[in-house]
Amino acid sequence: MKRVQGLVAVCGLTLTLSSAMAMPPVMDRIPDNAMIAIVIPAPATMQKNLSALATAVESPMPMMTVEDLLSMAGMGGGIDTTKSMAMVMFGPKSLDEPAKDAKKDAKKGAVKDGEKGEKAEKNAEKDIEQDDEDAMFAGLERAVMLVPITKYDEFLANFGAKPAGEGKVDTFASPSGEDAFSKLLGDGYAVVGSNKELVEQFTGKVGAGAASLKSRMGKAGEQLCDALDVVAIVNMDRMRPLAMKGLAEMEKQAKKQMETMGQESQGKNLAMMKWIGETIVRDTQVVVSGMKFGASGMTTEAVGTFKPESYMAKAFAGKGNVGPLLAKLPSGKYLWAGAMDLSSAGAKQVMKDILGRMDMPGGEKASALAAANVDNMEGMGAVMGFPEGGVFAGLLTNTVQFTAAKDPAAALKAFRETLAAMDGQKVENLTYKSKYTENASKVGETSIDSWETKFEAADGGELPAAMTQAMPMMFGPQGMPVGYVAKGNGGIYTTFAKNTELMGKALEAGKGDNLSADAMLKKSQEMLPGNRMAEMYVGTKGILDLGLPFAAMAGMTVPADKIPEKLPPIAGALSTQDGSLRFTLVIPAPVIKTGVYLGMETQKAMQGEGEGEAGKPKPDKGAGQPKF
Repeated sequence: MKRVQGLVAVCGLTLTLSSAMAMPPVMDRIPDNAMIAIVIPAPATMQKNLSALATAVESPMPMMTVEDLLSMAGMGGGIDTTKSMAMVMFGPKSLDEPAKDAKKDAKKGAVKDGEKGEKAEKNAEKDIEQDDEDAMFAGLERAVMLVPITKYDEFLANFGAKPAGEGKVDTFASPSGEDAFSKLLGDGYAVVGSNKELVEQFTGKVGAGAASLKSRMGKAGEQLCDALDVVAIVNMDRMRPLAMKGLAEMEKQAKKQMETMGQESQGKNLAMMKWIGETIVRDTQVVVSGMKFGASGMTTEAVGTFKPESYMAKAFAGKGNVGPLLAKLPSGKYLWAGAMDLSSAGAKQVMKDILGRMDMPGGEKASALAAANVDNMEGMGAVMGFPEGGVFAGLLTNTVQFTAAKDPAAALKAFRETLAAMDGQKVENLTYKSKYTENASKVGETSIDSWETKFEAADGGELPAAMTQAMPMMFGPQGMPVGYVAKGNGGIYTTFAKNTELMGKALEAGKGDNLSADAMLKKSQEMLPGNRMAEMYVGTKGILDLGLPFAAMAGMTVPADKIPEKLPPIAGALSTQDGSLRFTLVIPAPVIKTGVYLGMETQKAMQGEGEGEAGKPKPDKGAGQPKF
């Protein structure tokens, strides 16, 4: 490995080994015209944090220190491992120049080669786009490293070079003969890269009057950066032109796929997704993301800081509180659960804008009804309970949804009218058939209504084979969505099976026996930030209980004592702060530990080395039949 690339590799590897206790000092040195910065904070507490996680999950992997990694890259001296370092990418050079000047120069070149008029201009634009793409994927041509230095001459000695003098750029050769460049910045930092021009121009100024990327991060971004062990900052003002091109290419590919699959009618939904993507790219100023580790588990975080007074900033300016919504959902083993607070004006507007652009079953009438009902909605929550009969009983047959509403009667009426709007509507060559029955059954003294939908093929034909196979897996023997709906305290409940016992549990959930009281859920919830407007939980225990029987059928027998009786869920959340949106994903240590064990067992099973009864090694029976 070339040593300058080795330094970059070290930085990449230590992304999983670093720890941050405060805003990394190197942040002040990253200029505000940087496109992406990957920051490795001072690793002083690295061993403590990672050791705690490794111990908690009983990791079989040996740990490596930053010093070990540097030594492997041939750089044992001159680098201060107690201070932060960073990789800074500036993106295509064309972004550093006014677009009109770049086009003008390219057009001149095209005309000079004999092209004229519109053809020359189009070819010029293509040349610029190709230059941008080439620059993005040209490795380290537009990137530099900020390296903390103890002694600059010792750092250069790693490459067999000596300092040329104060303020000068030093050149040193990699083992492959390629040139690399460095310059001492002062205050214990040097800039290193393979692009001499970037190294020469890089100042790394700090203090008053210095424009740093840190100043664009916003309060929420800075606070998150303080807490992360690994930090990546994306400057969307620099990334935006390329992001827009990426969205356009994705749209182009999606249209081709829809044409191939005969789904041209989904064009409205594609336009809606395009609007979402372009709005996010347009309004986002900076994205700060990264990871942190500890004995409790691993957390991935990201904050999008939006332009002041932009659509996205206004949408997420409100507060969030999903706790009361979880308290409306029945307890029990589950596969997935989640809730979303829609009480703020911004959240309501986003929901209306999305519904107004969607191609909903029931057409424009259903879209209008759904959008009109948003003002009445305060939030939504759902729990996908464990299907008592296993996966073949229907994954959604134990699912309950709660819709919080200012006027539950109006919400029930909107549900009924939306279902009626679906009846007779056609999608491709299928026709919706829907039915709503009032007072269809009772739970105690409470009357409940029933609902159902189904599809019919045109001209009496058969439904697609994929649908006839998938629908029973989702909705059970009936093969189509059916269930009960009823008014509850503060909203309406909907089940996805005609199960009066399930509806009874739902209607009683608000009285104490509910999901928010789940001890394992609380453990994961404690790792999430406050002011949450949405959160979700993946029921790891329920999913394992659903999936391990299939693993046993495939030859992988997992001893019962190796799977904890209780496991906390994987948790995710969206929270708001000062017009910024924060995403959090938490994987608790017990889940990682179980995943490590199952991964090792899967590997053994694939190699024919599974365990026998009571966890004892299976006797060697020779070659025999393969386990898979």
